[in-house]
Amino acid sequence: MAKGLDVLANCAKCKTVVCGSGRADKAPANCPTRLRPEVIAQATETCLSPEFLGFAREASRQEAAGYARLAHAPTVPSPIKSRVEEIMEFSQRMGYQRLGLAFCVGVKDEAETLVSVLENRGFQVVSVCCKCGMVAKENLGLTQEEHIRPESTFEAMCH
Repeated sequence: MAKGLDVLANCAKCKTVVCGSGRADKAPANCPTRLRPEVIAQATETCLSPEFLGFAREASRQEAAGYARLAHAPTVPSPIKSRVEEIMEFSQRMGYQRLGLAFCVGVKDEAETLVSVLENRGFQVVSVCCKCGMVAKENLGLTQEEHIRPESTFEAMCH
């Protein structure tokens, strides 16, 4: 394996969370900042490129607008907006009028609600579910018994 690929990054389980401190030397051994500095450098270069700089700048501004110091936790910024609110505000900052939504058909009701919320805020929404294309699971080599509904005559794979 290539250097660093034998150790798996796992930010979700990080106990030190030094990524916001600028102290990479204090990061755990499985920190992607330590494991893959070349990937971080490449991603940073892309973010700072003229093509993506405005996007990155507005994302950081949106991040700041989504947190506040609350009375019950005055030393730690707390989220004050839902992610849906943040997506709408960010999209408005960027001047986006059309948004795309890809969703699992299992959460179609929730997707429909989200589309209504976005449309009520003036966005045009294009959405696709995971089953679009209606490609049979048999194309994956699955048997009828491996379907969610084995009694059905057709079941589409997820994309």
